[in-house]
Amino acid sequence: MPDDKPVYFYTSEETKQRINDQADEAGLSVSDFCEQVLKEHLEDTTSQSQEERYHPSQRLEVTIDDARRDLEAAIERLETAVDEEITDIQSLRTVYAISIWELLKSEYGSPHRKEAMQTAAARVKKAENDSSRSDKGSSHTDETTAPSEPDQATGSDQPANSSEL
Repeated sequence: MPDDKPVYFYTSEETKQRINDQADEAGLSVSDFCEQVLKEHLEDTTSQSQEERYHPSQRLEVTIDDARRDLEAAIERLETAVDEEITDIQSLRTVYAISIWELLKSEYGSPHRKEAMQTAAARVKKAENDSSRSDKGSSHTDETTAPSEPDQATGSDQPANSSEL
């Protein structure tokens, strides 16, 4: 190549052999391999000297940006882990609820189960309403359930509503 200029240097036999071996592994001539290695080294030292010339505020901005990226990645990993844990907990709650329902349905008749479902739905709706009101600044009252009393129609001690199931 007409623009190429020769560069000569002296080295030990061991270093010369290593250069020849690595050039062969890279599929390059010794000259092309040495040029590539030197260019990479020069680019690295140039970028290092540019970093050293940055104003401290620019280095601080780079550090802050790196920290922000690291923090965002950590938050994303945490959200993923929490989502998986919440899914597991919800699955367990569902299993428990179904198990309890299966046990109770053999002890209570259809009218009681129907009433229990209606009462439960009303309580959930009330809790959601109370929660939305408390978010807006109103006070939230704690709902308590009265102890079970014998059913007036049947005289049984079965719970009269679902809050006692």
